[in-house]
Amino acid sequence: MDPKSGKKQLTKINAIPLRGGVDKVRQRAQLLFGSFSDINNLRPMHPGFKQRKGMATKHTTNDGSNEGISLYQFAKGRRVEQHFFAQMSDGDVLKATDNPPTVTTGVFGAEIHDGTSSGMLPASWSTLADIMMYSNGVDQHQIYAGTNNYVHAFVKYDATATPGTIPTIGLDYTVQATDGRTTTEVVLDDLNTYALESNTTYDDEDMAVITDWTDNDTGDGASTQVTFDTKSCMKLDSGTLGSANTANRLQDIGTFGDRVTVELSIYCDAVGTLAAVDTSRFEARRNDVRLSVQFASDGLYITDGVAWNEVGTNLVVQDTWQKWVFDCDFSTPASATCDVYLDGVLKASDVDCSSTGAFTNGEILFVQNGNTTANQITYIDYFKCGDAQISSECLYIMTPVPATKLTWTFTAGWVNTAAAVGTLKYRKNDGTWYDTGETDGTIITAGKTLSGNGSMTWTAKTDEIPHYMFGRTGYWYQWETDTKLTDANGVRVTSLTYGHNSTDKFHSIENVWDGSLPYAIEVILYDYNDGTNVSYASLSPNDAEVDAMVFSAGGAGTDCDILYWNSWDKSWGIYVDVGDTPHNNATTTILAGDIEYWTGTAWASAGATITDGTNGFRNSGFITWIRNSEEPRQFNTGQYYSYWHRLWITGANLGADVRISIQTLPYFDINDFGRGVTNCTWKDRPTYTFDRYGHYIHVGATNRPMSLNGDDYGILMAGDGRHNKVLCQKKFKNELMVWQEELGLEGGCVTLFEGYNPGNYGKLVLSTKVGTFSAKSVEVIEGVLTSTKTDEVLTDLVFFLSRTGVCATDGKSIQVVSDQVQHHFDPTDTTNCIRYGYEKKMFLKYDSAYNGLRIGLVTGSSAAVCNTFLFFDLVDKVWMYDTLGQNISCMAEVEAESGNIPILQYGGGTNDGAIYRLNTGTNDIDIAAVTTPIDAYLTIEFGYEGLMLAIRELLLRMKVQTAGDCTVTPYTNTTAGTDLTLSMLAETSGDASRRHRTGLKLHGDSISLRFRNAVESQEMFLYDVGVLVYELEGH
Repeated sequence: MDPKSGKKQLTKINAIPLRGGVDKVRQRAQLLFGSFSDINNLRPMHPGFKQRKGMATKHTTNDGSNEGISLYQFAKGRRVEQHFFAQMSDGDVLKATDNPPTVTTGVFGAEIHDGTSSGMLPASWSTLADIMMYSNGVDQHQIYAGTNNYVHAFVKYDATATPGTIPTIGLDYTVQATDGRTTTEVVLDDLNTYALESNTTYDDEDMAVITDWTDNDTGDGASTQVTFDTKSCMKLDSGTLGSANTANRLQDIGTFGDRVTVELSIYCDAVGTLAAVDTSRFEARRNDVRLSVQFASDGLYITDGVAWNEVGTNLVVQDTWQKWVFDCDFSTPASATCDVYLDGVLKASDVDCSSTGAFTNGEILFVQNGNTTANQITYIDYFKCGDAQISSECLYIMTPVPATKLTWTFTAGWVNTAAAVGTLKYRKNDGTWYDTGETDGTIITAGKTLSGNGSMTWTAKTDEIPHYMFGRTGYWYQWETDTKLTDANGVRVTSLTYGHNSTDKFHSIENVWDGSLPYAIEVILYDYNDGTNVSYASLSPNDAEVDAMVFSAGGAGTDCDILYWNSWDKSWGIYVDVGDTPHNNATTTILAGDIEYWTGTAWASAGATITDGTNGFRNSGFITWIRNSEEPRQFNTGQYYSYWHRLWITGANLGADVRISIQTLPYFDINDFGRGVTNCTWKDRPTYTFDRYGHYIHVGATNRPMSLNGDDYGILMAGDGRHNKVLCQKKFKNELMVWQEELGLEGGCVTLFEGYNPGNYGKLVLSTKVGTFSAKSVEVIEGVLTSTKTDEVLTDLVFFLSRTGVCATDGKSIQVVSDQVQHHFDPTDTTNCIRYGYEKKMFLKYDSAYNGLRIGLVTGSSAAVCNTFLFFDLVDKVWMYDTLGQNISCMAEVEAESGNIPILQYGGGTNDGAIYRLNTGTNDIDIAAVTTPIDAYLTIEFGYEGLMLAIRELLLRMKVQTAGDCTVTPYTNTTAGTDLTLSMLAETSGDASRRHRTGLKLHGDSISLRFRNAVESQEMFLYDVGVLVYELEGH
């Protein structure tokens, strides 16, 4: 309105569209003519004001009196999947039973993270590569993969040898399992882990009948068919002690060729030592050579025709089933050898089994002896024999985070029809594959794994570790079956996904090695030189000359040359490249005990399980051991600390001209960084901050949410050198914006980082004064209208709360935009100023339904939760207030799973354990089903240059409603007068607006008109207002 001075009539009755916002800083009598002193529960329509929508509970049963701290929806890109989470004040994170907008009967959802409440911050949430990250300031960073993500690797291992610690060959079906198409398939036809793939099968018996075996029992020894441990078995009982009593069965199964492979399942119930001849003996005989094996309490022995030689160390375990495979090469009888497998694991290669002589070709013999002890007993479950090598087949599946579910989808009609049981194993921290104990949901037909679409689920493992295989690092799983999969068509998988089962929870992140093999820092050869003139020679890590390295005759490493190397990180193995001049003596070995690490006080064995993939430096390969409690040290003349290992060789010296390079296989402990504080995703990378050196931002490897190492990892330092911890990170356009905690008189910092990789990151400090409160007090908004001298343009802005006020930045400068409500940041206004120590309770979030910011503040001297609620209109840059039927402490926008509205708004109650849908209905309804009408009102101030005014008429236009009135309350110098009730109903059916023109008698220098509706289930929409104003002359 534009009053004209010098005339008795100051205004015309013409209605002016309602537009603008409140000014709560200035006194009402100081406001310009037509300004707003109050706007409550209304939203600007540009022009006009419309009553905001109400709120209703997302669920019917509350979570005690918990406060909702933050909300987040995890939505995937490659899969159709959504999850809605609520962080609660007791530290728990709840996952909604039903996705919005469905109202859940009962509690909001099940607990999915049992977090720490003391010191907890409003969480940072983000998503990278369809994996969600959660950080609450006190627990370790958490990750969650949801229900179904495509696996990151699917490899079928199919070779003549069992897979080693680090398999490198296989059929990679990753694309076929993860491309989302049904026309590409993983081929699992005839899959059979550790199968005897023979052109000729000599025998295959389950011992249900043994009458085809010749009974050669002697004395009171007895061989019988029995059921033992639910299995049909051949039982061998030596009877009374003495060499005259044996249990003995013999069968001629045909004529053997040069290759004889035998598999048997045996249970040694009672056997004695080899020396006591209380053993169980097995033989496979060709006419000129035989495999002769003895199972004894002190080990497995195979004869070379002269002596019994132990294979491995104490491999025979009594009172348990053991599956043995002997793969024999009889092509040259005098140098016959065999490979020995135990439970699918290769235990020894090229074992001498050259027991030559004249035998009956094709005979198989079982004998139980009991020379010194009576009733030595062995059970045989089954026996197989063929003419070809063993073929090892299994599946390897890799996920980027620990999984508890694998979901298989098959081509219709192409599923397994054989009676088969599968075993899914995970990589355990002792370096072994260990049974997950999965529930196999692919058993659609009883007893037949992979017989239909379904999920394998298991409980989360606390001892699971990532592993390196096929050139990739992640969480690997091994699946195998001892029975061949069959189907008339074949077995074909079209999709394999991983995820978390219905009872699984968040997982703490780990620092997973990125898979790049760093060279050793130094390689040093200790020259024993007969112990008379020892010396240390420094060698190049990528070209170390170790020719003629002297082996340890005693095996203890005290009489030989020793190879030392070091690394910056702990390691569980090395890759040795022998180049063009490998060692060529098969008697050189690296045994358990030949590798040691530094404990901090002494050298100690790297473990009993050493896997030497180089076969004594005869070929390039991996040498691995288990993870150990390594400690860094200085070594020799070096003045720096690092992790040192050493090894020696056994059997024979290395040959001339042997040159090697050494690369290490590192592993990391995420807890070295501290506990998780904030996270973000930026340029396809995770960014984390921790409580240790809280001003550092750790930028992880591309698309790897758990890899903070390697060349693709970098560290950024926020701010101006002060160590104020980072409280919030947000991606802004192409940059990363970071806020630090406001401490002391110097406050906080806002920093903008730019760049694409660790080699070119740079930073711009936007402020060394302001910071923010938490992750929920910052919002990035794209497409905000900003004013210039000539027009309005769209830009991207960041709004955030600070002690200074509500701030906005375009990435170049920072401006306080809360001038009209700045009393909330005025320390002299103890009634309305934000309360110190409660900053993390406050929030600022975007509400796209009304294109504005909803802000919750803790104000005054006693409030402990948000009690003042503001709305900032992003079009006109003006302020207004809300009063809520149930106060909220956070807000989030989510995508609807159903219905017609794509984006919905939700908030968390401050003290009632409830999550609410916002912008719905016409009332505020809390978890106790208490309905609070929405008290919507707008107050306009009329004052002009201190003149005494007389308002004679009022013109008001509103949108027609189905019920209700607009109550107009006049105020003279803040004193209320008599209410005027104006109907909002249509005067004529079909009318869109309702107009009132009515007389008033208001006199004063400060006159106010409040327009209000506060009736349950009613709404109000104000269009425009006009007043006829006169100057009272002579006053």
